[in-house]
Amino acid sequence: MINNNAVEELEINYPPITSKILGGTSFKTKSIGDFFVSAFQDDGAIRLTIARKDCQDGITWDKLMEIKDKFGYGDKDGIELYPATDAVLNTANLRHLYIFDHHLGLVRR
Repeated sequence: MINNNAVEELEINYPPITSKILGGTSFKTKSIGDFFVSAFQDDGAIRLTIARKDCQDGITWDKLMEIKDKFGYGDKDGIELYPATDAVLNTANLRHLYIFDHHLGLVRR
């Protein structure tokens, strides 16, 4: 469980190459427990890019849900994409959640 007191908003100016890899400029970055989380505006969704502070792999589904809630999107549906093999950009141990303003029909309620 991530400690509620461990949420801190950060000012991060990514270098140009990192901004290009991440796909733009973040509008909000937070330190949430052992994770850095940046929000980006993508086509019709907000993308949360999540990385462990120790740069290691291994972010569980439960942690992703908890991070989404702590970032303020607990009432929104989110998805994680697994692209076609030829579209994979595996440059770092990052996870990406796409958050939508509307409920997604494919979610069982």
